[in-house]
Order: sequence, then structure tokens, then C-alpha cells
Amino acid sequence: MSYTTTKSGILKRMGVPSVYQDCTFDNFEGDPEKLFIRDSIRSIADVNGSVYLHGETTGAGKTHLAIAALARSWWNVAKSCIEVDATNDSITLSGYFSSPYLFRYYNVRRLGLELEMAGIELIAQIDNLFIDDDEMVMCLLLDELGREPNRCIERIECVLDEIYARQTQIIITSNLTMDGLESRYDAAIIRRLDQTGTFINVNWPAYDLGIKNGTA
Repeated sequence: MSYTTTKSGILKRMGVPSVYQDCTFDNFEGDPEKLFIRDSIRSIADVNGSVYLHGETTGAGKTHLAIAALARSWWNVAKSCIEVDATNDSITLSGYFSSPYLFRYYNVRRLGLELEMAGIELIAQIDNLFIDDDEMVMCLLLDELGREPNRCIERIECVLDEIYARQTQIIITSNLTMDGLESRYDAAIIRRLDQTGTFINVNWPAYDLGIKNGTA
């Protein structure tokens, strides 16, 4: 079975909000420091590695880079199963490995609230994060870790535990510092994240304002 879509259609199927569907590594602008970080994240995505982008500055471009990494990770798996028509920006997908539904974006604040409402179905709902049509999800992007309400922290910790147990590729953004992450979540969870991925501090002045003012 095959179907034709566009780049934004791919990201839509991943759950990426429309405001972020144009985020790529190529259109991430900045000075040499920013571009070095961008290229480091791209190199991690090229081997489908896990990466955690943290830093107190809001608007620094963490979500932009994370979505670019999610799309790159999908491309690395799917490229042998797709055909790209540059003339009309269309992409034809065929085969299981090309499915963008196996690469998923979640806003952690919203996810925490949804899991809070799950009640006795919590375990089943967490399992559903990792399965699509009986196939295992390959990568999860958790955007804005730490913005979930305090009452939802344990539920998010359950998700992080499950990611480690399943050895799922994970991409995380957070406005918390390392000290903030370590004080908010169980120490074992942060240690496991450190063992299975790369922490990158993204803490330069607001990226979106720099683009607006021409100083990024």
C-alpha cells in the first residue's frame, strides 16, 4: 500500500502542530555557535540517537531543532521506501518503515493532562504511546518537559521509564537546567537519560526574536 503526501503532511501525521511544520535544519539560522549546535544535533539524528535539548531561555529554537531531528530520524529509516517529486513537493510512501506515525510528537503539558484523565486506563494509554497498528513506535519527541502540572509528574516519569525499558529513541526539549531536571524528576530517570542519549545546553538569547530583528 502506498500514498502520496507533502513534507508538511508527513509532520502532520507525526502530530507536529502546523506552526512548526516548516522547521528544518537547513532553515535554522544563526551565528557559528548556533550552527555548530545545529550540526551536532543533526549528526545525532543521522544515527537515530537520543538527544535532550535544555536551557532556561524560551524561544531559543529548541523545538525547531527537535522537530528537525524527528524528521531527520524518520528520513533515515524511510528513505529507501519513498519517492520525492521536487517539481510539486510531493512524497510517495510505501511500506511499513516509511510510516510517519511511528515517529511521534507530544507536547508534555498536554500529555500530562491527558494521562491525568486516564484513570484506571493509565497503563493502557501509556502503552498506546508506543504502538501504532500493532507496530512499535520508533521515536518520541517530548516537547517542553517540565511544563506539565506538578500533579502529573509521576505520570510523565512513567512514560520516561517506559521509554528506557523499550529502548525507544527519544528527543526532548526542556526549559529546565540540569539542576532543575534533577530536582523535578527521580534521579534514576535522569541518570538513565544520560546513559542513553546526549544532553545539549541550548541557552542563547531568544532565537525567534533574533530572526525577527535580523540578529539570530
